[in-house]
Amino acid sequence: MLKEEQIVLNLIKALDKYAGMLKEADALWITTIPYHRQLLEAIKRGDKQAAIDAYEKIYQIDIVALNTARSSEASS
Repeated sequence: MLKEEQIVLNLIKALDKYAGMLKEADALWITTIPYHRQLLEAIKRGDKQAAIDAYEKIYQIDIVALNTARSSEASS
């Protein structure tokens, strides 16, 4: 299996886990698609800084989503 295929399969598995934890998992996933694409392309090019930048964008989106979910649970 190609590295790119394994990366995509691992991403799908991780996103499936989100679906069980977050109510708006699909919307979150859609928001991160461009950054996941940038991450994959950066990895393929061997551009470490671009990969880190894309990862950081994904991470920030995830943090906001998780904090929002926690706030919603706390107010329920």
